[in-house]
Amino acid sequence: MATATFQKSFGAFYTAEPVAHTITKWAVRDRNDSVLDPSCGDGVFLSSAARCLAAMGGKSPQIWGIDVNEGALRSAKARLPECRLLNVDFFSTKPGDIPSFNAIIGNPPFIRYQTFNGSSRSAALARAKEAGVHLPKLSSSWAPFLVHAAAFLAKGGRLGMVVPAELGHAQYAREVLGFLI
Repeated sequence: MATATFQKSFGAFYTAEPVAHTITKWAVRDRNDSVLDPSCGDGVFLSSAARCLAAMGGKSPQIWGIDVNEGALRSAKARLPECRLLNVDFFSTKPGDIPSFNAIIGNPPFIRYQTFNGSSRSAALARAKEAGVHLPKLSSSWAPFLVHAAAFLAKGGRLGMVVPAELGHAQYAREVLGFLI
């Protein structure tokens, strides 16, 4: 279990399996769907995707996970050895570095703007801007994360993410909602 300090610094708040399964069932609709969790943590969404694809008769699922935390990736690999895992900051990954996906699922990092700083924030805001979304420096990490994740969707793909209540009331969230719509 992650400590409170770790959770705050990485924005690592893990999703319960029933929530992950509900989101995954909505997003993964075909046995040939490719799936990405861009902040996979311990792999709860990845294993849920594998179960959904297997139930549909999928034979060689294309399931990818990305995370900056090596320990979390070890847990994900133990949970789902056949998935493809990348130990990088998602904001350093650009479309074309990896394939596009039919379903992108997960729980973005939730780092408040006060501690979301430095090169990671700069890269995050740059990725959002490349997508045409101009976010202020007061944005929490989840906002540019959602925008950047959408850049990896295949045509007709689905984005299923855990989002904070801020999506409904934060001023900067209007840009994100407009982009997603």
